[in-house]
Parts: sequence; C-alpha cells; structure tokens
Amino acid sequence: MTPGEYADKLRSQLDDLKRNNRPFQLAVYGTVAESSERIFDSGTTADGRIFSYNSTTPLYIQNNPDKVRIQTVLTGKGKTGKNKFKDGKDHKTTYFKSYRELRELQGLQGNFVDWTYIGELKSDFINSPKDSPASSAKPVEVSPFLYIQQLTKSGNIGKDKKGNSKYDYLVMRYGDFLNVSPQEETKFYDVLEKQLRAIFEA
Repeated sequence: MTPGEYADKLRSQLDDLKRNNRPFQLAVYGTVAESSERIFDSGTTADGRIFSYNSTTPLYIQNNPDKVRIQTVLTGKGKTGKNKFKDGKDHKTTYFKSYRELRELQGLQGNFVDWTYIGELKSDFINSPKDSPASSAKPVEVSPFLYIQQLTKSGNIGKDKKGNSKYDYLVMRYGDFLNVSPQEETKFYDVLEKQLRAIFEA
C-alpha cells in the first residue's frame, strides 16, 4: 500500500467515524447494559452498596380493584387477620407486615433493593420496553458523539405536591443509585480503545 493509498484509507475511516462512530456507540450501549444489570438485577450501587427492603414497618394499602398489579394480594384483612372490624364494617385497607412482605406475596424477590416493581424505572433507564433485557439498552442518540441517558416517564419524574418525583424520593433514600461505577467507566474506555484499534490497525 502506497502512502497515498494509506492516507485515503485513513480519511475514509475517519469519515465513517464522523457519520456513524460505531466504536463509541458500542461502548455506550455496553456500559448502560452493564450498569442496568448491576442496578436492577444485583441491587448494587456504583459504590458497591446493597440495601435491604424494609421488613419491620407495617404497611396498609387501600383496597382498590384498579390496583391490578397487586389485586391478588389485597385481601382486605387487617392486622388481626380478619376482614371486618368489631362493629361489622369491612376493612378499607389490607395490612402487610412490611413492604418486603408485600413484594414476596407478589412473587417478587425481597432479599435486596433492586428498584424494580413493575419495571417502569428500568425500562426508562435503558430506553426500552418493559421486561426488556439489559442488553437491549438504547440510550438516546443526539449525535454520533453524544448520547443522553435520562428518565422521561411521568411515573418516574412527575412531581408530587411537595415538588418531588418518585426518583427524587429514591435518591434521598439511597443516593444517586443510577450512577455509573468506576469499573464500568474504565471498561467503557477499554471497549472504545479496542474498537478504534480494530478499525485503524486493520
């Protein structure tokens, strides 16, 4: 290959990077997928902490047929296990020993906080439909050199009367648990470098 041909090859590769930047895309997608698995499957924060679900604070949930996702466990039973008060009136709520008990009765894991209930937060985080695997993560592409990962669903960022969203409350309790870990950041650069070398050393 002549110097001129090599220069043309480099220009062609650079032009392709400007249009597509596939190495950067692969590094970004991989990092988001890995973060998602760590956060929502392992329940581990960026600094390595794992939280436990509340297993001691009693919980009362209003009996409501519209609560489809938990309707099967809304029995109307109070703390004593009965459906009626002493005066014969029905309970308007169902008693649970804790949020952990509620999750376990629904068949959800309760050993550690995974920030997953119906999957809305995870699907928002990876920008994919509910129940999608982490590998289907698709951050929003602004340009071949910029991707944005942000929560957009009203269920996560909609403000209550106090001006806080569901995400705000989670951050107040657990810190910014959606952060990228140092290990994931390092891997991002390793993948990016490997992909770029594969192009320019071919």
